[in-house]
Amino acid sequence: MFGYCLRLLILIFLIFNIQTLSVAANDVLTTQKLLTELGYNPGPIDGSYGGKTRLALEDYYTDQRRTFDGKLDLNEVIDLIASFETLMSLKSELKKPVHMQHARYSNYIATSFRDLKVNKNFTLIDNFASFIETQNKKTRGRLPNSLGPLHYLKNEASSLDACTNIFDKTSVQNAKQPSLTGTLKIHDLAINCATIISQVFLNDPKKGINIYRKILQNWLENGIIQNPNAFLGKISRKNTQNWAYAISSFVPNILAHYAIYHRLYDLDHFTHQNIILMGEAFFAQWDYYPFLTKQDQWRSKLCNLKSQTKVIKSTNDHCGSYTFRMATGGIYFGLEFNSQIAFDTGVRNLEVMLATFNKDAIYVSQAERGICALGYMGQFPPHFELIHYAFQKAYGIDFINIKNINGVTPAEAYLKLWKVAHDPLDTLVKYWNGHDQMSCSENGKNQLEMVEQLTKYPSSYREFWNGFNDKKFILLSPFLALQELPEEWKVTFQSDIDRSFPFESEIQDIDMVGINPFLMQFSLGSFNAEQKRLIEEKRTVKQAERLRLQNKLKQYDGTYKVHLELRRSVNDNQVYQPLGSIILRFNRGQAKLDQTSILYQAFGLNGINFSLDQNGYVVASGQILAERNYEKKCIHIAGNLNSNQKLIPILDNNCRINDQHLTMKFEKISHEPDFDVTNKGEIENLNGNYDVRWFIKGLNSVARTLHAKDTLALSNGIGVFLGNDTSKQPSSELRRKLLVQYNANSEIIILGFLDLMEKKDVKKWFAFGEFSSVRKTTIKTIWGLGDEIELEIEKQKIKEIAKVEDIKIDLFNYNDDFIFDEKNKIYQFKRHSEITGINESDLSLSVITEDEKKFSGDVAYKTNRNIFGTTWIDLKIKDASDASQNIKIAFQIEKESFPNFSEAFSISKSECGIFEDMADDSFIIPLKTGNLSEIDLFNCYTDTLQKNLNQVDFAILKDRINTVISLLHSLDLTQNYFQSP
Repeated sequence: MFGYCLRLLILIFLIFNIQTLSVAANDVLTTQKLLTELGYNPGPIDGSYGGKTRLALEDYYTDQRRTFDGKLDLNEVIDLIASFETLMSLKSELKKPVHMQHARYSNYIATSFRDLKVNKNFTLIDNFASFIETQNKKTRGRLPNSLGPLHYLKNEASSLDACTNIFDKTSVQNAKQPSLTGTLKIHDLAINCATIISQVFLNDPKKGINIYRKILQNWLENGIIQNPNAFLGKISRKNTQNWAYAISSFVPNILAHYAIYHRLYDLDHFTHQNIILMGEAFFAQWDYYPFLTKQDQWRSKLCNLKSQTKVIKSTNDHCGSYTFRMATGGIYFGLEFNSQIAFDTGVRNLEVMLATFNKDAIYVSQAERGICALGYMGQFPPHFELIHYAFQKAYGIDFINIKNINGVTPAEAYLKLWKVAHDPLDTLVKYWNGHDQMSCSENGKNQLEMVEQLTKYPSSYREFWNGFNDKKFILLSPFLALQELPEEWKVTFQSDIDRSFPFESEIQDIDMVGINPFLMQFSLGSFNAEQKRLIEEKRTVKQAERLRLQNKLKQYDGTYKVHLELRRSVNDNQVYQPLGSIILRFNRGQAKLDQTSILYQAFGLNGINFSLDQNGYVVASGQILAERNYEKKCIHIAGNLNSNQKLIPILDNNCRINDQHLTMKFEKISHEPDFDVTNKGEIENLNGNYDVRWFIKGLNSVARTLHAKDTLALSNGIGVFLGNDTSKQPSSELRRKLLVQYNANSEIIILGFLDLMEKKDVKKWFAFGEFSSVRKTTIKTIWGLGDEIELEIEKQKIKEIAKVEDIKIDLFNYNDDFIFDEKNKIYQFKRHSEITGINESDLSLSVITEDEKKFSGDVAYKTNRNIFGTTWIDLKIKDASDASQNIKIAFQIEKESFPNFSEAFSISKSECGIFEDMADDSFIIPLKTGNLSEIDLFNCYTDTLQKNLNQVDFAILKDRINTVISLLHSLDLTQNYFQSP
């Protein structure tokens, strides 16, 4: 009333001054004052006509559907005074609302809050742009879309349409008759609409704000909310209670939302001012009492706010959730829009609200409902939170620690409810008013049945919470939780930070239409320091835990030999066949397998993940290659490094025990993760050529049969079968392709594919065992379904080479490479028959003299083992008139074909000397010669190359030389010169 009288005096003063003073002297100051009263922003009221005053006038005339002519004179002032008079007349019609419950106990429940005055310069959110940006980042796109109780409306669009049209004239027409079957009553629709539009708004603010805007615009158009009592007097008596509940619950929440987010609505000034007038009118005139009692006179009995145990006389609607929503809505609307009427209405409801908490801090008006009332009791903390923020910002009042008439603070009531929720039996039985109003939705039990269950099983209290949720309880009341439940708050807030329990999973069902205390404070930055501290604290804890685990895991650091076995079915029996061992290194719990092992690639061990805990429990899981390389088998085995046992299969959702075939056993060989296991000296002692005899015993046979005889060349841990005995099984082609690896402990692994049925049946095969460089050893293994393969391995003995002049026979072998023809006294290089394809198009006769021909060029060729690219060949033939007895080939060592040979070849030249007419990257092979020194020089080269190359590379070189010789025997251009005279 004081504010209204003050504004009336201003009006009289302004009119008097306009009539007595010149416009030029006072029109700017007057205009600025009137614009301010009408809700426009002319800038500082200083009598100076600037850009802000001009823009405010333009906005004013735009809202009046007129155009400002750009000149400020008496006409503009008269227009503004007329608008001001209209505004004052509207406000003069507003009367103090009737609140029966408050009026009955006004003196008893009085607080100092009723003396507070609103401040026209106050705003709830200072930096709204930052506020809404933070909120969007927190919630946008994270809430699930759910129609919830509005599922009968089929889809979101129809449900939102029903919500935006709530309280329109059609709703009033429908309310004149009983509710339609299959639809929600108006109060249920209001609450459920609050849930869904809250969800839409937080998930997509742009889409959501359109809903709120449409709701308010409909209310402006229909005029129901400005004076609900006039409209509700026309509806059916059977519907009045539902409408009273719906309006008291939904409208103040929407108006509170507008108070916080009105900058987001993007409404013109005229519409904005009309919404403020509508909101003021609502808070000034709405009286629920006549409509609550019209349907049922029993409800006319008010709450007894002086009682400590029996507050409810008829219904708790007089002192229940109505008051919460009206208090928050009125206070927020009044503070943001400088409406003392709305603010005072909010305070009256707040005083009723506070009085319902007795001296034991029990929310009696809901506790009387019994055990299942916990969900209803949990409605007050969010409202206390919002009011606390508003009072603290506007007046510096620590609301949650202000005592009510019973000497209890909101904070104490909050903590008491937490304790009651976790031990409800005694308290809620004590306050129960005897009416079995409801059953808990989780189990349908009534009060007596619940008491019986809690007596027997006290820990089953959560079954009766019926809407109460501890995490939501914490998140929706951050100020209260920080003060009263700091540890629980810390855990819950931490779970939101690390997303293990994101808060949005608990906010979409609140009935406050998108107003969330936690989200509001988060967006205002209230938790920035706390969030930073918790993040840093968690990081510190994690680092400490990581160090602790690392120290415990460090005892398992080291180098391990992992013995692998594969379970196979042989003759209907399950046997474990050793595969060999592979090196694994543990370093602070991280495992790394030796990728150079042939087992690693052959069985796809890169598909296995290892985990190790501080107690030494290790799990190996993943997939390995099966018998066919394109198939995979699962593995999920576990065991303890402290034991001497195999890792055994364990059950896993993705890997059944019976599907697993691989086992492992760990043998620690060093405490150092980088321990060198190569032992080159021991490996060199094992290098050399070995004779291997292949024995096979068929699945249904009792005797073993000797098949192929082969040579196994070993060098520096790698081996290769030369594929001798080409007509015997297993086929020489597959033997040459076998992978061979051995270590300093004389352990050898052989694996690949073999056939025993004349190439008709090729299967994956592997063998493992120990061999010796000084004695014959046998390795037994299995092929296919049970055929046994035994390998007898014995190192070849070094042969003494006889001098040529001491040999008296006509034909003899010289160093296994040359044949001596006694009759012609010449040495001829052995011919090999491995050429399967030749491309000699680039080989041509390049030089010809009377006694010498030279062929040169690139030749590409294939053997039954390899495909070789082009190789440059220089072929010199002397005595060309007849079948030559002196043929030499200059064999070029090209980097592309022999990338590892350059150093070894350089050593050969240094130690042996050079051939006559030899190019820098070639050496001479005497195919036919009568000069023993040429053969000795050739042998020096091959011996030196063999010493300085690994066995595999030397075998490649030897194969290339042999196949080139065979090639030259096969070429059309040269074959005539190889014929004997």
